[in-house]
Amino acid sequence: MTLRVAVWGLGPHAVRNVLPAVAQARGMALHGVYSRNPEVVSAACAQYGCARWESAQAMLADAEVDAVYLSTPISLHAAQGQEVLRAGKHFWCEKPIATRVDEAEALCTLSRGRGVTVAEGFMYLYHPHFARLREMVAGGGIGRVVSVVCRFGIPPLDRPSFRNDPALGGGAFLDVGSYPLSAVVGLFPDVDPEVTLAEIDTAPGSAVDTAGSALLRYPGGARAYLEWKTGVGYRNEIDVWGDAGSVSTERIFSKAADYVPRFRVLDRTGRETVEEGRAGNHFVTMLETFRGLVDDTAAAERERQLIARRARLVGHVRDRSTP
Repeated sequence: MTLRVAVWGLGPHAVRNVLPAVAQARGMALHGVYSRNPEVVSAACAQYGCARWESAQAMLADAEVDAVYLSTPISLHAAQGQEVLRAGKHFWCEKPIATRVDEAEALCTLSRGRGVTVAEGFMYLYHPHFARLREMVAGGGIGRVVSVVCRFGIPPLDRPSFRNDPALGGGAFLDVGSYPLSAVVGLFPDVDPEVTLAEIDTAPGSAVDTAGSALLRYPGGARAYLEWKTGVGYRNEIDVWGDAGSVSTERIFSKAADYVPRFRVLDRTGRETVEEGRAGNHFVTMLETFRGLVDDTAAAERERQLIARRARLVGHVRDRSTP
């Protein structure tokens, strides 16, 4: 069955990445779009030949809509997600799915009760790049993991949109810091680490937080150091160190569809080899995975568990942070 998808919110990211991915992904079709910006809506409808609605309520009342992909500011996700789920639609959401743990858990509980899926849009988790990194770590080639270092930093944006507005969930922590935090959950999905140190910082004159870091400790002694910043030179990298070697790679999070990943692998003696990965459009593979959750209740439940685990880690870092 082809799933009919509505996209709620048409900011630059949705127009550039989400709409084309929905149109390309197997097993789904772009049924329509909703935004408060009529010009953007008209342009999307003209390009994709899809429906439009005058209100979110009209979209959610449309019986031909099977799933809604939400791409609105972060602080709106939880309340709007509740609306989507109560309407009986599958709810797929831009990351992070909520600003608080209780909100994320409530969305998971509601989706379970309504018999529909819920999924969080960390697109990079579905790229061959991250899949191969996870294989290299889990496969034992670098031995027992002793350390993970991950950094994500972005320069000032020409169109920051909600990102500079604290009322809309702006700030580096939720927008950028959620990537390194989700990465360690992706690598170690069944373990909750202890947050031993965390900082969330705000640059002078900024209305929102602009940087942060966290030190995590795992059972067995492994440590993870995570760092994120906005308004800096671009960094996008992860290094995993084991007792038998290490692997590091760049652009683990954001990348173009034609980007070919490279892995720098060191053995126990420090001898280096370089492995090339596969390119891919992680927005398309993410959506195709979300489509698969509809027919796989076990996988759908696993996604709920991961959403909750990611939200808990974000909450622990926020609670542990010092200004």
